[in-house]
Amino acid sequence: MKGVTMKVLLIPSAVIVPREMRKKFGELPTALFPLGNITMLEHIIKQYSGLVDQIYVVTSEKKELIEDYVSIKKLPVKIIELDRVSTLGYTILSGIKCVAEDNGHIDYLYINFADSLLDASIPKDEHDFAYYATIRENDLWTYFISKESKIADIKDKNGKTINASSFENENKIFIGVFGINDASALKQLLEKYEHTSAIDPFYQALYDYSEQKGEFDLISTTKWLDVGHAENYLKAKTNVAARAFNTINIDEERGILKKTSDNKVKLVNEISWYLKLPNKLQYLFPRIYDYSLDLSEPYVSMEYYGYHTLHELLVYGNVTLAKWQNIFKKLQCAISDMENYRVFSTKPEFENSMNDIYLNKTFTRLDKIREDSAFSAFFTNPININGRQYLSLNEYIALLPKLINKLVISTFNGYFNIIHGDLCFSNILIEDTYNFVRLIDPRGKFGGFDIYGDERYELAKLLHTMEGNYDFIIEDMFDVSVDGSHISFQMKRSAQDVLEIFKEVFSDRLVNIAGIRLIEATLFLSMIPLHSDYPKRQYAMLATGIQLLQQVLEEQENGI
Repeated sequence: MKGVTMKVLLIPSAVIVPREMRKKFGELPTALFPLGNITMLEHIIKQYSGLVDQIYVVTSEKKELIEDYVSIKKLPVKIIELDRVSTLGYTILSGIKCVAEDNGHIDYLYINFADSLLDASIPKDEHDFAYYATIRENDLWTYFISKESKIADIKDKNGKTINASSFENENKIFIGVFGINDASALKQLLEKYEHTSAIDPFYQALYDYSEQKGEFDLISTTKWLDVGHAENYLKAKTNVAARAFNTINIDEERGILKKTSDNKVKLVNEISWYLKLPNKLQYLFPRIYDYSLDLSEPYVSMEYYGYHTLHELLVYGNVTLAKWQNIFKKLQCAISDMENYRVFSTKPEFENSMNDIYLNKTFTRLDKIREDSAFSAFFTNPININGRQYLSLNEYIALLPKLINKLVISTFNGYFNIIHGDLCFSNILIEDTYNFVRLIDPRGKFGGFDIYGDERYELAKLLHTMEGNYDFIIEDMFDVSVDGSHISFQMKRSAQDVLEIFKEVFSDRLVNIAGIRLIEATLFLSMIPLHSDYPKRQYAMLATGIQLLQQVLEEQENGI
């Protein structure tokens, strides 16, 4: 390894999140805590991409969750397992030792705590630095005093100091992002203070390191995100949400979200949907404060919720099945409340709307990929999935009208009720303590109807996550390869245990599961062209939709 520059990032993530944070996603390692629909680990990896030669995460509690996630997502990190949970200093010392054994040497070392994210570029030049923020004093942070580009004293979370300085009016805290130019020197200091330091050995070693080097760049920042504490996590979540979409703006002072859209007709339909809701259903949705239905510049200002989504809970969480049961019961209650509001019309109007959503939409979407060279073979040739032969897409398309008529239209109950219309897990928000359900981003229209529609569409949307693994597909938790019209497709993560709880809670609504599963299949097929920027997901959705369709066909043939 001599002569090769080795720049390393070390991510300490030895313990699970604090108790207050476990209400959100259960007992998770800090590195796996989600922020903006990806984990902190992935955020940090992305930030250091191109800066380092190797990334290591040091873990202990719930290490198997990190190992599993890194394997599924094929993340470019190596895992270091601690023999015991001890101090932060011990975690970092163990990491440095393993990295040195692995590589022979470390030319430059970045350290980034798993619960901290610098919302700015990481310094590229190799010098000693630590980022800090200025906040009011409390017992959540490690504070320090600086003097002439050196650390003069440090006070830990327990109030212990190195030099017994007065920290009155001192409000500088380490945010958990460091650059170390001499990893060997830091290692020696960590070994020296492993059992003798009054404060955490890492901070004692950092203090001495600053003294030895004579100059330590202390960089002030207001641009950092922290998920280690509930209040800061909500701020971080709001910040990331506001930046993820150029069509929303969040007023953090008032808790108001303003939404615009390039798809102006869709936004107007959505706003109109909200405005037509009866008062007794208002509890399920954000309150509307201001809006415009002018098609030249529509907008809506509504209540902002800092809750997490069911998507985040399912994909990243580690909660009990009892909690899932409670959530599904709340969701069942919400659907029941919406079902109380019904509309009766002529049979042709209902049938036209169902045909429009279940058939016309599916056919129109599939036509968009019919001439695509990546998909054209699936329309004309038999499709082979994991060694089993299925019909061609054209053959399934020819069968769909008869299947929809038999399993969906002929079993229609005679009325539409209020539906959300896009009840995917990303649009379902969950409050932490009582698991209250809140819904966002409704569809706006169902065929020729506005707030009313076929309740089975709601159930199919839920089932396409629970049974079809949609949320895991859009997070790329699968393997897929394609050769002509042959697809090899395997999910790496599923929600089978949660699915059983879902079926138990919703058993009364899943009596005609064949019709709901048929709708679920059309959902997967109609989504294929919407994911053209992720071809592998398109193949996964095609395979899933075909498998579901074939299951429906075979159950009908067998009289199930």
